[in-house]
Amino acid sequence: MTGVIWVRVSTEMQTQGYSQNFQQHECERVAKEKGLEILRIFRVDETATRWWKRHDFREMTQYLQIHKGFYLLVYTIDRLLRNLEDYVNEIKPLIIDNDISLFWIEINQTINKKSPSHIWKQLEQSIIDATYEGRKISERTIHGMEQKAREGKYPAWAPIGYLNVRDENEQSRIIIDEGRAPLVKKVFELYATGNYSLATLQREMVRRGLRTRKTKKRPSRKVTKHGLQSILRNPFFTGKFRWRGILWPGKYQPLISEQLFNQVQETLRTKNQNPKGDTKKWYPFKQFLKCGYCHSSITADEGWKNYIFYRCTKSKNPKCPQKNIRQEKIDQMFYDELGTFDYLNPKIIDRIKQELISSSSENDIEIRKERKYLESQLTQTKNKLSILYDDRLAEHISLPLYLEKQKELDENILDIQNQIKKLETSNRKYKEQGITVLELLKDFKNIYARQDWEGKSKILSVVVEKVYLKGDKTVLAFRPPFDIIFTMSQLMRKETVVRKQKWGE
Repeated sequence: MTGVIWVRVSTEMQTQGYSQNFQQHECERVAKEKGLEILRIFRVDETATRWWKRHDFREMTQYLQIHKGFYLLVYTIDRLLRNLEDYVNEIKPLIIDNDISLFWIEINQTINKKSPSHIWKQLEQSIIDATYEGRKISERTIHGMEQKAREGKYPAWAPIGYLNVRDENEQSRIIIDEGRAPLVKKVFELYATGNYSLATLQREMVRRGLRTRKTKKRPSRKVTKHGLQSILRNPFFTGKFRWRGILWPGKYQPLISEQLFNQVQETLRTKNQNPKGDTKKWYPFKQFLKCGYCHSSITADEGWKNYIFYRCTKSKNPKCPQKNIRQEKIDQMFYDELGTFDYLNPKIIDRIKQELISSSSENDIEIRKERKYLESQLTQTKNKLSILYDDRLAEHISLPLYLEKQKELDENILDIQNQIKKLETSNRKYKEQGITVLELLKDFKNIYARQDWEGKSKILSVVVEKVYLKGDKTVLAFRPPFDIIFTMSQLMRKETVVRKQKWGE
């Protein structure tokens, strides 16, 4: 008997029992006990996110696809799987179609196509638990980053012109990059004159020596047109940064004034106006599709008799075997896939709906905490405005400085008030939208079929994150929570098919 070993860590520091060496040692020990010949060991350092981003995971599954009867040894399931897409699209087909035996060392359990239903249930429940835990970690990370943003700390890598450093207390902060900052400032000054296009500005800045920062993954490179456009549109250089749709005041030194930034935005708008009008063709499915063979983009063309064809751009593989497919055929593929939702039991949908209506979820608690924080910030800002007014009456500050500070505080007050207003409706909308989605799922396939091209595209933009086109088949990656709902519906559909075959229904 032969097999492969899979060991994975997602961070540089892992607790005992999850390190690569420990996982590999345990897998090799069990392989020796079972008399297995290990042909390959996959040692991986990657996060278990969406399956199309996991290059090593894909390499492992592709290796097993060309073999039958192999063993796949993993220490624990969450080292192999932490999302449902991996299981439904990759691992389960390998077990069923390629006769792969998954050996779960932590509980000393083998899962293969002959395993009883309670073993499959244990596996699938573990995957659901791992998916939930992964999302909780993601949510906590997002909350922590938002808190940093509120404190004026940019929770990501600063753009070119700045450096991320740590002070003597190991606290992260952002400082001016003395080498690149003057050149970045010059980018704004030159473009604001209106005498430069992005192309001519790019050549000028390359001549002046502007290059990107060197990182662990890529060397320093010449700044590109796209890079310059990103710089010109980024308010970060004025001392404010945008995070999750909100503009926050930052605790770092600005490079340019707001006046210069606004002048550049006006120049960009003027130069980007299209004198011919909006003549670019729009294709409803283009934004969702990727090639399943070479992972290049999928584009669309209008052919003979106005038929629309989707084709691989072949940018990553000129010999990509993906053929052109008509829009109507892709539409039928989506129709068939979305029809899987019809297998959800209406009673289950109604029960979820009632739970959604009556629940006092963690979302409610988080919103109350957020509102309390914002209200305290609003009170503090209004107090600052009152103190500023008193200082002006006492002539402790000049009129220009008073007007500048007053404008800044007024903007902060308006921003906080808008955030509070959004919070007042967010939880109600969350429940209302959830109930609407559950109602739609009862007849999702027919609702999709009745839409025009624009309507179908809007539905897909809500439920679908990415679609891989491979041959004449599609693999859909659904957005949360539709990924879990889709997996549930698939399992119910398979149970229905098996029941009909067994009882001749």
